Order: sequence, then C-alpha cells, then structure tokens
Amino acid sequence: MNRKLLEMGLSGEGCIDDKVWVVKSHYPERIGRTFFKANKCIVIVRNPLDCIFSLFHMVGTSSHEASLEDDLLERALKSKIWDEFVEQES
Repeated sequence: MNRKLLEMGLSGEGCIDDKVWVVKSHYPERIGRTFFKANKCIVIVRNPLDCIFSLFHMVGTSSHEASLEDDLLERALKSKIWDEFVEQES
C-alpha cells in the first residue's frame, strides 16, 4: 500500500508494519482499503455521534484540524445535506 495514501498530517501516520508499537487507526473505516494485522491491541471506541459529527467537519473542511464555520454548520444541519451524510456513512 502506498504510505502517502494513508498520511493525513501526523508524523508517522500510515506506518502499520512491525517497526511500530502503537498505530492510530480508523480501521476498518473502509473495508478492503488496507489489511491490518496485530498480535495485540487496545481498542478505544468513541461515541458514534461524536465520530459522525467529527467526520462531517473533516469532509467539509478537508482537514483534521479545522471546523466548519458556525453559520455554515447551522445551515448544513438544518438542510438535507446532514441527513444524506448520516445515511451515507451509516
């Protein structure tokens, strides 16, 4: 797998081989994208409502670090854009 495809701005993100001990992952965000194997793991699960809202900001800003402006977010949440997004990601 091309490591560049997995990088989203954090140092070392995308490394999933034997030289790393800790991996930040949304696996399996998209089934089949990358095979991930491990001998042991700790799973931390976020509230799904927090996750979908966070993903909405990421998609809307193309950034892990930015958020939609309040007025734009308010309009999006009142429109069918939000409903369609939630349906697509469910």
